[in-house]
Amino acid sequence: MLKKIWNWIKENPTWVMLGFTIVFAGVNLILLGGKFQKERLTQQLAQQVQALESNVQLLREADREGLQGLQDELDAAQSYLASLEETFPDLETSFDLYRRGFTLAIANDVEVMSVHSLGAEAQTTIFGSLEVNSYSVAASADLEQCLAYLASLESEGLETLALNNINIEPGLEACNFDARIAGITPLDIE
Repeated sequence: MLKKIWNWIKENPTWVMLGFTIVFAGVNLILLGGKFQKERLTQQLAQQVQALESNVQLLREADREGLQGLQDELDAAQSYLASLEETFPDLETSFDLYRRGFTLAIANDVEVMSVHSLGAEAQTTIFGSLEVNSYSVAASADLEQCLAYLASLESEGLETLALNNINIEPGLEACNFDARIAGITPLDIE
């Protein structure tokens, strides 16, 4: 069988060469097509890599700007908190209604008739236990003296005292009000 093939090749050398040429041309075409496709894919990949690098750069820039914006907001909030803390009242020493209140009453010619405790509330805070005591006060004085006494109480107890339910009756020379006094017991930190 090989002998027949060999004889046929000897008798038709042109067809054999033409066949080899077609086979080599096909292989060459396949290789060139592969090379062309590889170059095209390499270019597309390079474009995609460039686009991704550009996006990463934009994301980094946005991240830096966002972080800076958050830092600026944090600084502003901390500054605002510090300013609030400076204006916050010092609650460690509560207003002494009995001593300071009576001293102010005498200074304003007001006669304190009675002081009744209405109760106390306690809340735990990070600074200690906040206690708010409520009192009902009945006093006797004319309108001008009552107003001066109430103004003195509010001025002296500005940080820890609040007056509520104020009732002044000038004809009866009566001056009644409720006082809420806040004080804090600091936490023992060991």
